Amino acid sequence: MRSREAMELLGFPPYSRPSPSEVKAAYRRMVMESHPDRVPTHQKPQAESRFKQISEAYSCLKDGRKSGNRMEGNFGFMYVCELVPRILQLLRWIMHQMQFM
Repeated sequence: MRSREAMELLGFPPYSRPSPSEVKAAYRRMVMESHPDRVPTHQKPQAESRFKQISEAYSCLKDGRKSGNRMEGNFGFMYVCELVPRILQLLRWIMHQMQFM
């Protein structure tokens, strides 16, 4: 699961940079809303699926080491695989502009 998907699933707006405490609070809130033991019997399969998605989203945001390609530090929750294509695109544009100088 990508960080953007995980943040949207936990209720954060796109491109937001929630703190670890905000991520944890959102996770707890979402888990309480969708816990399989708190819904009627006929809704349990959907609740179990949602519960698993929320747990995966939290683990993805809590420690990005699960996917192995997330950078920590100043980049927050931005994936390297999301950043590298942008850098390559910028470098191609720069090289293209330099040809015309």
